Amino acid sequence: MAKDGRHRPARLARTRDDWYAALDGRRIRRGRKHWRVEVAGVHGTGNYWLQVTLVGHPSRDILLRVTPGTTSEAALHTLAELVTQERVPSVSEAA
Repeated sequence: MAKDGRHRPARLARTRDDWYAALDGRRIRRGRKHWRVEVAGVHGTGNYWLQVTLVGHPSRDILLRVTPGTTSEAALHTLAELVTQERVPSVSEAA
């Protein structure tokens, strides 16, 4: 959701800067819990590895692999699914 409260359209992130802009500061909500996405690093070219911290209770550190064609919304959906798991894998892939 954008800062003005409206949903952002799904978009393809093509560069490191695109991924940072698309995800950093976004919020993930599951029930009454919520997390803020902090992008610590974006590594690679084409296939990117996103080093992400989900700040909340509990906080999670995740390394997420995204491929060309993955939208920012798909990456957020994958992060939302992971954050609610009791044991989060250290490396995950967005579909």
